[in-house]
Amino acid sequence: MAKPKVCVLRSDGTNCDRETKFAFEKVGAEASIVHLNSLITGHDPVLERDENLNHYDILAIPGGFSYGDYLASGRVLKNI
Repeated sequence: MAKPKVCVLRSDGTNCDRETKFAFEKVGAEASIVHLNSLITGHDPVLERDENLNHYDILAIPGGFSYGDYLASGRVLKNI
């Protein structure tokens, strides 16, 4: 059976993305941390690959926002 693929969404000001990725991997999933901009543009410039939610089985939005959400990451994710 194939491992489920998990997209752990990241944006400026969010936290717990590494912990979320680790938790999914501990239960047997293949998890990737993906920046919001990569999904919007459809390309990850760092990994030099196309990025699309259709590549994943699960979308995980990690809880918690660093700096009390002063960077407005919660508002950014709300508007997706």
